[in-house]
Amino acid sequence: MNTDALNVSLGEPVKSFIEAEVVAGGYGSASDFVFAVLLAEQKRKALESLALEGLNSGPVIRFSKDAWEQHRQELGLPPTEVV
Repeated sequence: MNTDALNVSLGEPVKSFIEAEVVAGGYGSASDFVFAVLLAEQKRKALESLALEGLNSGPVIRFSKDAWEQHRQELGLPPTEVV
């Protein structure tokens, strides 16, 4: 992780929220918490981009659960977990 400093001014409510999340989430510091939040946002944006790419990739192909599981097996992926 690059350790160049970036100072950000936050209002008291946001500062208090971050401090509470650091304690509740077991983060080592406010910087660790903010880094984790920004990393999660990067991942969310990447997933959103992939979802949009999929939506724009062509016509919908319907899969039954059995066909989906067969496709996963052919790719060497584990079965879908039932939640």
